[in-house]
Amino acid sequence: MSVNKGFEQVSKSPRKKGQFTSPNDEPLGKPIGVRLPPSLEAWISEEAEKQGINKGNLIRKLLAETKSYRTQQSA
Repeated sequence: MSVNKGFEQVSKSPRKKGQFTSPNDEPLGKPIGVRLPPSLEAWISEEAEKQGINKGNLIRKLLAETKSYRTQQSA
């Protein structure tokens, strides 16, 4: 039986005027669409499951880590 961990994270998020707020440090912008090769999508799905987060949160986390790393390297 699979557990919808993404729902749990959203359901525990604070609400503002009856709407969910972002559990992230900054508000989310417009959604973007990216096509991935099946092997990369499978890895993202597996890694998100291991970490207990949804794929979108994993992708945001990986991008933020990459941004932080590159910012430190260029300083």
